[in-house]
Amino acid sequence: DEFRQDDIIDAAVREEFLALVEERWREEVYSQEEQRLIDAGKATMASTATGSSKEKEKVLESGDPLVSIKTNHLWDDKLVTVIAESVVDGEMEELAAFELSRTSRELAVSLRSDGVLKNIVKEANGHSFYQLQERDLKVPGFKHREWRSVVVWKKEDEGNLIVCCADTDALDEEHPRDPTVVAASARTTWVYERLPEVEGIPQTRVKFASRVDAKGVPSFVVNRLIKSAGKRLTDMRAKFDKSLEFDAGRRAEVVRMLKQEKEKATGDAKALKTFESLFAEKSGWERPLSDFGAADSKLQVDRLTGRVWGSQSVNVRASKEEVAAFIYDFGSRAMMGISGDVQRTFEDVKENVNAGSKDG
Repeated sequence: DEFRQDDIIDAAVREEFLALVEERWREEVYSQEEQRLIDAGKATMASTATGSSKEKEKVLESGDPLVSIKTNHLWDDKLVTVIAESVVDGEMEELAAFELSRTSRELAVSLRSDGVLKNIVKEANGHSFYQLQERDLKVPGFKHREWRSVVVWKKEDEGNLIVCCADTDALDEEHPRDPTVVAASARTTWVYERLPEVEGIPQTRVKFASRVDAKGVPSFVVNRLIKSAGKRLTDMRAKFDKSLEFDAGRRAEVVRMLKQEKEKATGDAKALKTFESLFAEKSGWERPLSDFGAADSKLQVDRLTGRVWGSQSVNVRASKEEVAAFIYDFGSRAMMGISGDVQRTFEDVKENVNAGSKDG
């Protein structure tokens, strides 16, 4: 491990793609077959909104509150389509480069853990390549499955890029099919949309839809393949995650507002005294041993009504404004991670109150 330079080598490969997609993408010429594949990918993404059935939709746990994954049946198809979406901290082009680096050393580790035994990539031209993958389903008695795909990317303008993957037989002559391996099928589309920066951090909406036919496998194997497909987007978001910088910028703005309002906020003395009395220790309060870590926690339980209330205090190495900003920022990524919420919706109450007062 001391001499490993996987990150450096993978970054160099992505830089080659970035030079093409950022500077020379207008020079790429697409064949009719390639354009048909792009158009089919667009139709697939459009169908995720119009051709899906809410009754058949199933939301999956992604392990990341900022990544949504669901399955559905498009156009009443018997095959399941995986649909995943997230907003990722990065430029559209660098995220596409990460996904299209199908021979990266980082991806090789992930593929091995997913049972991929063979991963062959052959460049077709500047905007497409062929890929062959053989996978062990890790189910006794089931033969290996093999996917042979053509992958085409197209940057349509400065704010949109699409990547489409479909079955192909272009590799059959160079790599004859093994009769002991079952030929599987897949169609996948990735769409990248550039969004406005937030706190100086580039933002890109990434969405993909993937339909996989592993040819006669039990449902638990299908579920495993679905999770594997969704994992690529969660890996991407984790790779480019800038949540610390994102939240720090939001907190800095809250701290600024707190300091501006400090002189104006006289508060209600009676209400403040009542609030402070809640932290005074009362008869019957209990202290959990270690359930809350370093926090000084006090609880009181009413055995008859089942009501529980209490308080916590802890020393933090930060200013009171910074701590208050951390708690106040309900929409921060840190809060989502702590609570485990999948989605949060909130409104600016101050604006609503002012609007109401104008109506009289």
